[in-house]
Amino acid sequence: MNPCPKLQALLLFGILSMSHVARAQEPPIPAGQSDESDPVLEAKKRYAAGTRAMQQKQYAEAALHFEAAQAAAPSGVALLGSALAWDAAGQPQRAADAYSRALDEPGMSKTQTTQAATRLGALERSLGTLVVSGEDGMRVQLDDNVDSSVPARLHGAPGTHKLTVWAKGRIAGRREVYLRLGRPETIAVPWREDALSLIHI
Repeated sequence: MNPCPKLQALLLFGILSMSHVARAQEPPIPAGQSDESDPVLEAKKRYAAGTRAMQQKQYAEAALHFEAAQAAAPSGVALLGSALAWDAAGQPQRAADAYSRALDEPGMSKTQTTQAATRLGALERSLGTLVVSGEDGMRVQLDDNVDSSVPARLHGAPGTHKLTVWAKGRIAGRREVYLRLGRPETIAVPWREDALSLIHI
């Protein structure tokens, strides 16, 4: 894929920023300690792997590494890395989800925050957006994308999608939702017990 000039500039800035952060955050692992035993060290390892994959233009692989880094130790910068990578891989829905999540996490610079918000706005004009609110601890997932804690801003192509709601590690309900181009839809979870079947909002 050949990203447009504006996206190329954003990617270049992101790669340079990530390379600097990866070098700065790559401490030696203490003797007798594996990186898997420390979430922060595991996150740094996966972040560095994502940075290398980005430099090699292996964008989907890079995105997965950054998502793994975020899972190990939450970071807006790791989410920004996954957003940039999904963007370059031609996955606008996943990129938009990651940009949105990045904006909800601390750690990004003012410039990174501005660029993430600008790119998210551009993507949302070409996608459908679902804004989900709900009880603390609940997670939501649109189709097979990455699940997010509520409140969440989820993205998909215009049309019908499946929203899955998770609570305490179990599926609490599923519902069919319809997304419109460039027009955010809102929904609150959980639903009433009799509304957990697949229905339109």
